[in-house]
Amino acid sequence: MEQLTINIYDAISLMRKRSSDGEHFSIAFMSCDTSRETSAGLIELPKVKLRSGANEDAFKNSKYIINYLNVETNIPGRFYQILLMYFNGMRVTL
Repeated sequence: MEQLTINIYDAISLMRKRSSDGEHFSIAFMSCDTSRETSAGLIELPKVKLRSGANEDAFKNSKYIINYLNVETNIPGRFYQILLMYFNGMRVTL
């Protein structure tokens, strides 16, 4: 059985739409700490919503970052767009 896929831009668009509609969704992404040059591997979050992003000049690479809120823990987080691996069980492709 083939796994469903979604283009990264379509996934981000759907995440924005669902968040504005008050709905949550699941994501999985590869973590990346550029200041420490480390990764904690694949991060899977079953219930998240997007939150507003920082201004493009707020910090380095902010235009490539997605800000989210973990609905289960109420803890905010962020990840690089390009490291998004899954959206609602669908494999994210470039």
